[in-house]
Amino acid sequence: MAFIRWKKNKLGTQQAQLVHSYRDEQGRPRQKVLAHLGANPALTAELVTQLQEKHGHLPIKWDQIGAAPAPKRRDISLMSDEDLVKNLRMLRREYGISFRDMARRLVNAGAPPRSKPGYSPSSLSFYNYKDLERALHDREEQNFYADPVAELAPCIRKVFCSA
Repeated sequence: MAFIRWKKNKLGTQQAQLVHSYRDEQGRPRQKVLAHLGANPALTAELVTQLQEKHGHLPIKWDQIGAAPAPKRRDISLMSDEDLVKNLRMLRREYGISFRDMARRLVNAGAPPRSKPGYSPSSLSFYNYKDLERALHDREEQNFYADPVAELAPCIRKVFCSA
C-alpha cells in the first residue's frame, strides 16, 4: 500500500513523502520511502510513471495514488493576538515558511520598525527576526518591540491569512 506521509524536517517544516507500507518475512510492519515530494508536493502523471518504472516490482496500485493532501494547520482565526505572538515559531513551521521569508513577509505586511525604548529604530531583518522569534517562543525579554502583541499580531495575522 502506498500513501503520502507528512514529516517534519530538522528545521521543523513539513515535508511530504510517498511511502510504501508492507510486512517483511517475519511479519513485522515496514515502510519504504519511494519519493521525497517536498513542501509543495505535486504527483504528476510523469512522476508516477517514473516511480512505477523504478519500483514496478512492488505490489502497489499505481492508478490509485492521488494528489497529496495538505498538511494539518491550526486555524489562526480562532487564536487571540497573544496566542499568535506566543506560537509564532510553531505557526511558521506549520506553514513551511523559512526565517528569511517570514521576516520579508512581516515587513511587507507592515511590521513597524523597532519600538523598544533605548534602541535606535530599525526595520525587521532576518537576523532580528530570528532573535525575536526565539525570545517570544522562550518567553524571554526581547529588545525589538515594546508591546509585541499590539505591534506585531496584526502583521502576523496578515502573513498567515495570505499563506
